[in-house]
Amino acid sequence: MEDPEPAPTSTVERVAAIDINSMESGIAWARGIDASATADELSLGIGQIGDYFVDEDVWSATNNEIGGALITLNSKVQSGQGNTSQKVDELNMIVDDIETAIRKGQTP
Repeated sequence: MEDPEPAPTSTVERVAAIDINSMESGIAWARGIDASATADELSLGIGQIGDYFVDEDVWSATNNEIGGALITLNSKVQSGQGNTSQKVDELNMIVDDIETAIRKGQTP
């Protein structure tokens, strides 16, 4: 019997929210965050993503919609509403939207 193919390994290191220095590193942070994240780390990372997203070349209505979603999520994080796992899931849905918006650029 043949040995199964080895599982791919990843050399991507987890990015800390304080180390976010671009949209790309913000996305990497969001994809690596889990339910063990503190509210402070989530809030900082969400804010960093928002700061870098406004500089992306995307349709203005999309920029406003995503920016609003990030602000709403950050408000939930800061007020302690919901559990961390739900907030991480919500953040990743927003990041999906960010990636789509960046690919689309100025197209509505």
